[in-house]
Amino acid sequence: MGRALLVVILATAVGVPLLALALCLLGGPALIPQAAVEGQGRGAEFAPNAIVSIDPVISLTVVRLANRHAAAGERGPWAATAADEPPLYGPLGIKPQAVRQGSIGSCYFHATVAAIAQASPQLIENMLRPNSAGGYTVEFKDGKKETAYLEDVLFARKSGFEQSDGLWVGVLFRAYAQRVLRQALIGAIDKSSLFPLLKKYAADFISSNDAVLLAYDHAIRAVVGQRGEMDRGRLIAELRSELKPLNLSEAAQEAVLGVLDSAGVFDALVAMVQQNGELFGAYRAVGNGGLPLRVIRALVGDTVRGLWLNKDRREALSFMERADRLPVVASSGAEYGRLLAAGQRSAADGDWYVASHAFTVLAYDAVGLRVTLRNPWGHHPAPDGVFTLSLERFLEAFEYVTAAGPAPASPRPLPAGRRPASAGRMTTRIGAWRAGLAQT
Repeated sequence: MGRALLVVILATAVGVPLLALALCLLGGPALIPQAAVEGQGRGAEFAPNAIVSIDPVISLTVVRLANRHAAAGERGPWAATAADEPPLYGPLGIKPQAVRQGSIGSCYFHATVAAIAQASPQLIENMLRPNSAGGYTVEFKDGKKETAYLEDVLFARKSGFEQSDGLWVGVLFRAYAQRVLRQALIGAIDKSSLFPLLKKYAADFISSNDAVLLAYDHAIRAVVGQRGEMDRGRLIAELRSELKPLNLSEAAQEAVLGVLDSAGVFDALVAMVQQNGELFGAYRAVGNGGLPLRVIRALVGDTVRGLWLNKDRREALSFMERADRLPVVASSGAEYGRLLAAGQRSAADGDWYVASHAFTVLAYDAVGLRVTLRNPWGHHPAPDGVFTLSLERFLEAFEYVTAAGPAPASPRPLPAGRRPASAGRMTTRIGAWRAGLAQT
């Protein structure tokens, strides 16, 4: 079908606002009408209706902050310079103790990244590459890539959302957030009431265009509530504001905004944000532990198991024995907190217990029946968030374990006292772990 005929069909079927989007999409993922990028031509002059290529890695944040502060001669509060940019890897390198959660409820992500850092630091290093845009390209296990822009990573650090040693955790966090949003938008488009011929082009556009994706990201962060709730009218208004720095024509802006009015798109976005609220600034509990599973699957890609400790105890413990080689994350329950509050458990347990929280499993001693964990806060308990529990206490306080790797052929029964050859390494591993921390 010729392009002209397709445009006529689209014009008839979807009207002028979506036709503007169609014209953008028919030119290819990186092509937009020149009228939509007034002032973005790097000094060159173009015919009013020309189709021109725009660099797909231009960060909306750069444009937004530059426009906001240039007129006043100010330096943007999160502008990146060589002087204030932390290194990708800090003095601690890629280790669990380098991971420190910030002020939002991203325990599921930080505890999981710490578990991967312990089991396979080289995997993380292989995922990250500097790029020509001044940020970092993150390649996930499925081969898909996201660009984490330095301005956004530094914004998260200076806002207190991410406090790890070096930038590597923040880069992963930012790239993962963009991946989740991009997938949600593509899924919403597929389920929407958009004209069928437009769906493929719209999905391809979202797949390859960072500027519009970041506009959605910033708009969501501006309006999301602490439970992940959003108001459609406020989101559209905020998205309109985020699109302005791109100097889109009015028709092009209405085309992008019109997607939110398509049946199913807004509801799908709300559902995505409520499931991943911490990625967008909503502090939500870790719940049933499903979020660590998604992070492991995206970053590691191996077989991932979610195990309820009251149902899958033997298999969960078999996974935990391999915590030095496979990422393992444990999620606490809320009932133990009620027992603490009622004075039915030792008050000292309040030094480590956090309800509905994700912790990294550092080691499990199958003979001594003890579990060593780390809080991604990097404290609580002091000094480093690391603590050891009896297996009995662990099973009472924790309810869910997420682990990567193939299941053991036959989970071993709880030991009757015989010491397996591998169990003696537990004390050595934790001693070395703390020794490494003491040297920093």
